[in-house]
Amino acid sequence: MRILALDDEVKGLSVLVDSIKKAEPESEVVSFRNVKDATEYVKANPVDVAFLDIHVGKDSGIEFGYVLKRLYPKVNIIFATDYTSFTGEAFLMHASGYLTKPITPTKIQEEMEHLRYPLEVNYEKNKIFIKTFGNFDIFVDGKPITFKRNLSKEVLAILVDREGKSVNRMELASVLFGDDEYTRKTQDYLSKIIKELLTSLKEAECEDLIIKNKNFYSVDKTKFVCDAYEFLAGNMDAINLYQGVYMGQYVWGEEELYRFEDEL
Repeated sequence: MRILALDDEVKGLSVLVDSIKKAEPESEVVSFRNVKDATEYVKANPVDVAFLDIHVGKDSGIEFGYVLKRLYPKVNIIFATDYTSFTGEAFLMHASGYLTKPITPTKIQEEMEHLRYPLEVNYEKNKIFIKTFGNFDIFVDGKPITFKRNLSKEVLAILVDREGKSVNRMELASVLFGDDEYTRKTQDYLSKIIKELLTSLKEAECEDLIIKNKNFYSVDKTKFVCDAYEFLAGNMDAINLYQGVYMGQYVWGEEELYRFEDEL
C-alpha cells in the first residue's frame, strides 16, 4: 500500500509521516511540502491513501484532492488539518475522513480501519499471493500461474483451504472425484495430477510451497500471503475484500463460507 502525505509545514509533515509509519509500518509513505511536486508524482505513481492539509502554502489541498480523484477515482482522501470549517467541502468530495491536528498514530489507525474504498491487495508487494475470495488463483510477482490441468490447480486450492493441515491422497481423491472407489486407476490419475501441480510450481520457482511427507501433503503458510488467512487474522484490508464468494469455481467452496460469515 502506498500512502501520500502533504503538508507545507516542516514540523507538521514530520509528525504526519511519523504517525502514518507507526500506524502502518508495512506501507510505503511518500511525502511532499508543495502541491506541484505532489501532482507530478501522482501523475506517474498511483496511491491508495492520501493525507492532505487544507492550506498548502498558496495552494489548496482540496483542489489537489480533486486532481487525485480524477486520476484515481477510488483513492482514499483524508484531510489532516488545523481547520474545522472545511468539512462541507470534504463531504462534497466524498473524502474518506477528516482529522484535526494534532495528528497521532491512533487517529491515523482509526481512519485506516474505516476507509471509504476497500484496498486491493498489492500483488507486487508479495512474492507469492494466493487469492481465494471470488475465484481461486495464485500469483507470483503479480503474475498468475497457469496450470496444465484444472484438477492440479484444485489440489492446491484444497491444500490452501486446509490452512497448512496435512491431507492424504485418499482425502484429495474424495474431494476431486466424489465417492468413487479409490482404485489403482484413480491413484495413478491422482499421481499425474499432483506431479503436474509440482511441475507448474517449480516452473514458477515456488515448489517449496508444498510440503510432502509420504502420502500426505500440505502448504507451507510461511511462503505466501493469502487473503483468506489475512481475513481470519483480522486484517481490515482483507475483510473489506470479502464479497461473499470463496473459491468460486469449486462446489465445495460454498460449504466453507461459514468460516467467514461467522466473523462478520
